[in-house]
Amino acid sequence: MDSVKIDGKIYDAESLTSLLKSEAFLDLPLWRQNIFTFLAAWWQSAESIEQYTSGSTGKAKPIQLAKRAMLASARRTCAFFHISEVSRLALCLSAEYIAGKMMLIRALVSGAELLTIAPEGNPHRKFSDDIDFVAMVPLQAENMLRDIGYTVRVKTVLLGGAEVSAPLRELILACPETEFYLGYGMTETCSHVALQKIGVDDIYRGLPGVEFACDERGCLVVEDGEVVGQALISNDMAALCAGGFRWLGRWDNIINSGGIKFSPEELESRIVHLLDYPFLLTSSPDSRLGRKIILVIESADIYYLSRSKQDLFRKKMCLMLAEVLDKYALPRQIIYVSQLVRTASGKVDRRFIYSL
Repeated sequence: MDSVKIDGKIYDAESLTSLLKSEAFLDLPLWRQNIFTFLAAWWQSAESIEQYTSGSTGKAKPIQLAKRAMLASARRTCAFFHISEVSRLALCLSAEYIAGKMMLIRALVSGAELLTIAPEGNPHRKFSDDIDFVAMVPLQAENMLRDIGYTVRVKTVLLGGAEVSAPLRELILACPETEFYLGYGMTETCSHVALQKIGVDDIYRGLPGVEFACDERGCLVVEDGEVVGQALISNDMAALCAGGFRWLGRWDNIINSGGIKFSPEELESRIVHLLDYPFLLTSSPDSRLGRKIILVIESADIYYLSRSKQDLFRKKMCLMLAEVLDKYALPRQIIYVSQLVRTASGKVDRRFIYSL
């Protein structure tokens, strides 16, 4: 683990120290600078690195991640996916985040070659050879699967950062030559602790050594002595089942409307087949209900129509929603927007939605 092979070149602590001091380093794009800066810090004597959390266990904050925990997580992933020195990995996520950093650590512990690509929406176009394992956000995977002219073989894709939409799931099921897994994890767990194989499982299954429980709120508690070392309480609501759990949504997104608590993510899963556009459910203050449920739909075509024509779409949508939701769960308002704001990982930024 004293060196790593990146883009056909071997790097170690000494060569990275020289690179960081050179003018050539300043000419590199920022995403490549982040890769080498992290690796240089990794090979220093400190036993931990600082990383910002994603917010799964509360407000995002800086924490110290033990290098031994990151190594244990990487070894567990490499064992599960059979990653070895003959494997070829691809990094197309930012090394500023834990998902990108863990791809680097997996290459370190396995001896696999790592191809690095700018973290953009269509990174697969830069794959110069077949890839055994790559981590992506769902948007990147969807772009790859919609690219009919793309022929490079990808054996396994690990998805994270956002939920898999219905259209993406259909694309995945139509691509049996590539295995797609959806990971559940957070910064505090050094990447995923459970996996859902898309097209095979409808639950998350814990990796070896990981156990799950729920607290009094119904939120998931992760017990992983090998990596975390102590019980980790999340804000993710879950239903435990044999072999794993079903993710139900975020506790901090709960909508209390008329004294009834609704999980917007759970309601979204029940209506996703009705909409051909990206959407989400949120809420706003209401004098009678406390909070009223709002459906926000991304459609530039409808957004720029007149109010009367928009209302025709709203009426049609209300009729369809009434067939699958009970009356208390029905949205009291439907809003069309030209574009939803998304985070770097592809999630819809709910802070933007709350400002509507």
